[in-house]
Amino acid sequence: MGYVKCPHGKWKDTMLTPKDYRFAIWAQDASNLSGVVHSFSEVVTRIRDEPDCTGSDWVARHPITILYLDKLVSLAGGTVEWLEDDDTYGKALQACRERRAELAECTGTE
Repeated sequence: MGYVKCPHGKWKDTMLTPKDYRFAIWAQDASNLSGVVHSFSEVVTRIRDEPDCTGSDWVARHPITILYLDKLVSLAGGTVEWLEDDDTYGKALQACRERRAELAECTGTE
C-alpha cells in the first residue's frame, strides 16, 4: 500500500489495508478451514512487510495474527487458553476494529 495521508495531516506508512483487518474480523465467523488458511497466508506477508515489524515475534503477536490463530485452532476443535487468560483475543479484536476504521478513514476505502 505504501504511504497513506490521513485527514488529520499525518502520514502513515503501511502495507496493510482496511480489507486485511476486515477479513481477520470476518474470519471469526468462518467455517471453511482452507479459506481461512489462504486468507491468513496472504495477509501474513504484508504483516511481515510492515515498517514497524521487528521480526517473527512481532508478526506472531500482531492483532490480525491473533485473530486468525484463534479461528484456526477453533476450526481444528481446540482452544488456546492463553488467548482467554489475559483477554488477548478481545484486545486483538478491538485493535483490528480500530485500525480498520483508522485506515478506512485515511484511505477512503473499506
